[in-house]
Amino acid sequence: MNHKLLFVLSQVVLLGVLFSCTSTTPTRPSDMPDRQYLEMEAELVFDEALKNYRENRLQLAIENFEDLIRSYPNSRKRAESYYLMGDAQYRLRQYPQAIHTLNTLITTYPQNEFSTKALLLIAQTYFSGEDYLQAAAFSIRFLDRVQDNPLAQEAHQLLEELVYSYLTVGELDQLAETYQQATVRDKLLYVLARRYSQKNEFSKARRVLIDLLQHYPDSAYYVAARTLYEQIRISGGYDLSEIRRTEQDSSYHRPVLPAKALSIGLICPLTGRYAVYGQAVQAGIKLAIKKFESREGIQINLVTRDSQADPIVALQAVNQLIEAEEVVAILGPVMSDPTVVVAGVAQGHHIPLITPTATDRDISSIGSYIFRLNATTATQGVEMADYAVNELGYRKFGLLYSTNPGAIQLARSFENRVLQYGGFIVSDQQFVEGTTDFREQMEALKAAEPEAIYIPATPAEAVLIAPQLAYHHIDAQILGSEGWGDESVIRLGERYVNHAIFTAQFYSSTDSPVGTQFQSTFQYEYGYKPDRTAALGYDAVNLILSCVAQGNTTPTAIQQCLARTRDYEGASGKITFLESGDAKRDVVLLTIIDGNFVEVHD
Repeated sequence: MNHKLLFVLSQVVLLGVLFSCTSTTPTRPSDMPDRQYLEMEAELVFDEALKNYRENRLQLAIENFEDLIRSYPNSRKRAESYYLMGDAQYRLRQYPQAIHTLNTLITTYPQNEFSTKALLLIAQTYFSGEDYLQAAAFSIRFLDRVQDNPLAQEAHQLLEELVYSYLTVGELDQLAETYQQATVRDKLLYVLARRYSQKNEFSKARRVLIDLLQHYPDSAYYVAARTLYEQIRISGGYDLSEIRRTEQDSSYHRPVLPAKALSIGLICPLTGRYAVYGQAVQAGIKLAIKKFESREGIQINLVTRDSQADPIVALQAVNQLIEAEEVVAILGPVMSDPTVVVAGVAQGHHIPLITPTATDRDISSIGSYIFRLNATTATQGVEMADYAVNELGYRKFGLLYSTNPGAIQLARSFENRVLQYGGFIVSDQQFVEGTTDFREQMEALKAAEPEAIYIPATPAEAVLIAPQLAYHHIDAQILGSEGWGDESVIRLGERYVNHAIFTAQFYSSTDSPVGTQFQSTFQYEYGYKPDRTAALGYDAVNLILSCVAQGNTTPTAIQQCLARTRDYEGASGKITFLESGDAKRDVVLLTIIDGNFVEVHD
């Protein structure tokens, strides 16, 4: 057989193999029943839909799920397809379509597990669409079905946000009347009573409190409701004996709440170069305190000192807070250098301190009263290097960073990880903080021809550097730190920051209900979107306030309570404090695409 014939036959065989590999229709054995074969086809369609869903091709995933639902009415994957299609529509902000899809799921498969989950997703969809009454109604329906489930915590937090911040008095009354058997009706009644009393409608408040105290003697709100009723009685002449309950029945744990306002200290830069970070932390903290005071009726005195990001000024501030203000806990400072100084003083006086944003790796080693929410610089640098080498396949890197100690630590952690993988740092460029002209560094980087450049920068630095990279025709992939995740980078960096990849711990488009609620409340309160710094400040004070609500009102009691924190659902993600005092945090990778932050999937 000649070589030409052999070549032709080989190409025919190869085409046949390729055709068989790319076919999406399963081969059907002659003895396979119709139902089994149809299920195999449905599985293939579902797998394709799920792949598109996971890779964030949501509109294509919706079309796949619709195809499965329409073409395979008996498939086992149909209920899950309804749910995932509704979730995809929700994530694309197609709220009416999502609600229709999920309601169809509940009607068609009322006992299916995905129908139960759909109730919560519908609640979240109504919340995002600003229909707060319906959001609360579906949250209540979900909680009536689910008690011991991780999703139940999400539902409780969503409902709490709604009843304290969004629902009107009339809507609360309507819910309490409609859901007479609801597991959370005692919460509705208590909040409703407080709202009536704040409006000086004492007779209505009294009616609601009697309902709560008579029908929910084991409620967590019983003691608070009884106290409120007593206050109304004193002011309005009502007799507490109307509540048919004896003191012998009142063997409930009552937290020892403070007789006067508790003072919490905040040290952060409110003036100077880093004021933007301090102001963001302060905004998140004030929002959390406002909500806490409204919900718990406990007054918090936030005593704020401007550190100017200066360790000496911060040292004076912490001594004032401890000695003159008698604070029970301290938040901040924001920058690492002042935090190291302040933490030593707080530890010496046994005052718990949570720094929301500092990243220096030595902070948590100062002592057991010191806690940190932010991931260390080492963690962030390592995560970025892991992705750049293992997923992107780069080996030649440039470094561009300032003389700020945090930036130096990020650069060194990234460099060390790259070298561990056998990669190379072909150009190591540093600049003095405040530099605006990077011509010298750009020329050195261009000459070295790196595949990617790691730039741990502040937002202000990022929007100056990115255009200069383009001006000098440097086409290397931009890799960054969390500073690139600020909204100002998109607004001011324009097309020059497109496709930059960076590490972050808070993603403003997260699907987390707590994160979503925080973003919505923050924007309603201040008129602009929060960044990750505001979210960390919000979480830091909420961790302390949750301890206070449990009756921990001394510095030592708060420290012990914080040390027990496990899987706390915060606006910046789940928080667990390790024995070191560092929070166990997940670092996510984001990129910028057409003016939006988008999560990077491996």
